[in-house]
Amino acid sequence: MVKVFGTLIIFFALSASALAAAPAAEEFSARLFMLPKGASPVRGRIFVKGDKVRQETSGPDGAQIMVFRPDRKVTWMITGGGQVCLQMPYRASDNDFEEWKSIKATNPRFLGKETVCGLPCSKYQGAENGNETLFWIFERLSFPVKVDNQDKTIEYTDVKQCRLDDSLFKIPPSCKKATIRIEPP
Repeated sequence: MVKVFGTLIIFFALSASALAAAPAAEEFSARLFMLPKGASPVRGRIFVKGDKVRQETSGPDGAQIMVFRPDRKVTWMITGGGQVCLQMPYRASDNDFEEWKSIKATNPRFLGKETVCGLPCSKYQGAENGNETLFWIFERLSFPVKVDNQDKTIEYTDVKQCRLDDSLFKIPPSCKKATIRIEPP
């Protein structure tokens, strides 16, 4: 259980940074492929509705669902086939779900236009905490369909604008909820 929980927390951190540009008013779904450097690949789906994000993945430790709810200041980690829900506070420092325009304010360098995952994108090079990151932004949604840095490569494919049911961003009724308190650093 400790190993699985540790993996989930690491995955949460990688996922949060990958979603640095989820637009505030869009609704869409996409397939996710994450390749952490030196680790096993993770595949899944992502659903975005405004600032709410649901990420379903399957990896070496099984299936996991992360639901990020900045509006409720909570993050849920759902495991065990929807039977167990760990609730964590949504900290302001975890809030990477800002529009791409706010990342542009950090002066990334525009590298040109490219087609990535079959979508027309603008490519940028930026730096966060001294680490270089490349972003391929699908401009129609202002969303990064590919992110590449020293820790991971993430690609979103099969991007579809669609109406999403609010139930995707709620805890299943059958879930047993446990709360995790995270102390400030």
